[in-house]
Amino acid sequence: MQLLILALVLLAAYKISAFTIIPVQRAPDSRLGATKAKAKKTKKAAPTSSGFGAKKDIKAPFNAAASLLRNEKLYDKLEKESYQETMSEGESDSVFREFVVTVQTPSQSWFPVAQLCIHSHSSTPSQFISPSLSFLAREVLQAARTASPSFNNNNGVEYAAEPMGDFMTHVYDTCIEPSQSSQPVLTLKEAREIIEIDKEDVKDVDALKSKYRKITMKYHPDRFPGDTSSPEAIEAAVKFDQAAKAYDVLTSNSQQSFYAGLGGKARNDFKTFEVSDVGKERVGMSMDLELGGYRAAVRMLDTDISSFFIARNDNI
Repeated sequence: MQLLILALVLLAAYKISAFTIIPVQRAPDSRLGATKAKAKKTKKAAPTSSGFGAKKDIKAPFNAAASLLRNEKLYDKLEKESYQETMSEGESDSVFREFVVTVQTPSQSWFPVAQLCIHSHSSTPSQFISPSLSFLAREVLQAARTASPSFNNNNGVEYAAEPMGDFMTHVYDTCIEPSQSSQPVLTLKEAREIIEIDKEDVKDVDALKSKYRKITMKYHPDRFPGDTSSPEAIEAAVKFDQAAKAYDVLTSNSQQSFYAGLGGKARNDFKTFEVSDVGKERVGMSMDLELGGYRAAVRMLDTDISSFFIARNDNI
């Protein structure tokens, strides 16, 4: 009986061991591992532009030479558009005006360097000269440096402008391409020599008038009544005329510059202009012309013209 019970116990133990499921240990899922790996290698976010130690954007320096070239192309474009408007419409509302820009420093007298154009619907485009020169002053200075390599000091620069027509009449036709009948233009030095006055005394109005009266009395035509053909009378007439022109030069709008003295008192549209906030676009420069806007551009003047006056200024 005991043997039978033992046999049954052994048989039961065998059946349990045969059908028991033993769990298998699995390797980590490769996909999950990859995700974790990627999470660990995630790139750190780049620092923002704000905060201590942040890098600031470095603005490229202004290239005046390149800007002057762009302005010259814009000038040609505005000039062409204005011409086409006039030809197509007969009477166009737009006004295209040109001015000659001149500069000087404490060490260098006035000399012309650039042309300024203003395209608008205004009947008085001269009102836009000052803001246009302020906006384009760097390009004007670039033109000055090109014409005169020694002109490299921006301190104390003054700007002036006058209508192109006045420039052609009083400056170009007188100095650059004078007619055969035109008289030679006097420099300030030549004018002082004719009046026989020192450079330091020119600013003394009374002294200048006194010298002028002395010269004119000496060569006045009344000293030769009824005699206009003798060598003495002819010489006196020439010197009397020279004295009048010399006095006109010395009492004109400038006693420091040959250029500013051209044309005498008849040249009254040569004016200086204040320049401020250089390079800043002004109100109206991007507005439609019909709404009161305007366009402005500069281009370099012929360097031969600039050089002529630079050389003459050395003789004042």
